[in-house]
Amino acid sequence: MVNALVKLVSLAMLLFASQIKADGDNDAGSLPSVQISIEMIEATKEPINDFSRWIDPASPSNAIGDQKLAKYLSDIRNYDVSVEEASNTFRVYIGPRLSEEQPAIFGGDAEYVVDRTTYKILKKQYGK
Repeated sequence: MVNALVKLVSLAMLLFASQIKADGDNDAGSLPSVQISIEMIEATKEPINDFSRWIDPASPSNAIGDQKLAKYLSDIRNYDVSVEEASNTFRVYIGPRLSEEQPAIFGGDAEYVVDRTTYKILKKQYGK
C-alpha cells in the first residue's frame, strides 16, 4: 500500500510538473513556473514512505472533536510536499493541506533531511 502510494505521489508530481509552463509567460490566475527535477522526486520517496507509517490511520484520536481532524490527517492525500535543495542534501517538508473543512491545522507535519547521493534520510523531525 505504501509503495503504491509513493508511486502515485511521484507520478502526480511528474504530471503536475509537465502541466506547468516552462517559459514563465503565464496567464493571469495560472500557477507560476516551477521546475521539479527527477532528483527532487526521488528525494521525496523515502520521507513519504516514513511519513505514511507515522500517520497510521488505524490509530485515530479518541477525542470526539478530534475525530474529523484525525480522519483528515490519516490520509496522505491531504498533505503537501515541498523540497529545497542544498549542496549535499534535500530538505523535504510534508505538511497538512488546509481546506474549507480544516482551515487551520497546527502540527501534523514533518521535516526530513535527505542525502543527495543515496536519498537516505539523514534526519527527521515530526511536528506535534
